[in-house]
This record gives sequence, structure tokens and C-alpha cells, in this order.
Amino acid sequence: MMYRQMHLASEGYLWEMTQQGGLTRQRLRQDFEQLLEFWKSVYYSEEKKHECYTNQ
Repeated sequence: MMYRQMHLASEGYLWEMTQQGGLTRQRLRQDFEQLLEFWKSVYYSEEKKHECYTNQ
């Protein structure tokens, strides 16, 4: 599920950017770094919640 969500978000981002034009390598890299940090915060926090429940 996680990979599918990440794939769809990335695909949607790329589609939007190609429709708008002006996609540069630097912009692409910056935006994907932000996207990856977002997914890390989401899934690492979910993992920690799961650990809390299983360790009780």
C-alpha cells in the first residue's frame, strides 16, 4: 500500500508539472526530496505507533 501511494503521488506530480511546463532537473530534485521527507514522516510515525501498541 505504501509503495502504491508513493507511486501515485509521484505520477500525479510529474503529470501536473509536465502540463504546466517549466520542469527543470533542479526543481524536480528539490520537489522529490520534499516529497520523500513527507513520506518518511508519515510512514515512520505510523511505524512508531505500531511499535508502541505491540510493546505493551
